[in-house]
Amino acid sequence: MSIWSFYYQLQGAPKLWVSSIVFIVVGGILLVFAPSLVTQSGAQDWIGKVALQALGGTFLGLGTVVFLLMIAGLYVQPSAPQNKEVFLWWVDFIGGLLGAASFAVPATFVLPLLYWAYLQRPNVLYPDSSVNFSHDFYLGLLFSTLGIASSIAVYSLARSLLRRRPRWRT
Repeated sequence: MSIWSFYYQLQGAPKLWVSSIVFIVVGGILLVFAPSLVTQSGAQDWIGKVALQALGGTFLGLGTVVFLLMIAGLYVQPSAPQNKEVFLWWVDFIGGLLGAASFAVPATFVLPLLYWAYLQRPNVLYPDSSVNFSHDFYLGLLFSTLGIASSIAVYSLARSLLRRRPRWRT
């Protein structure tokens, strides 16, 4: 290890513990404190507030799922120590799958939701009836295309990883 190396790469259980705790802390901060900062800045932007709360809730949820699985692993290890690495693989797989799906699934629905909001105008996104949808169409199309492509990639990768997964030993 070089003297100039300023990082340490966590692997295995420490990686999962640290990442789950960081996700819980960041999610809690975004969920509780960040929306009040948007309100204090003078802007009554409820969309920004809801977006920060959704992002915080997503981070908090992902961190909580991995944290609870790691706590369950504390009970698995004494009863079947030979399966510790298999259990950690499953926790990593489930956490990664949920993390990737938390982008892919909502992104897929951006275009239909923008179009629905356009049809329901006037509203917060489209305040007057003279708004042109063409600018938002391309942005929505980009996000929906990325969401569909990400969903396909996640599905393909998950199938590939499941075929090569480690097996439980008795």
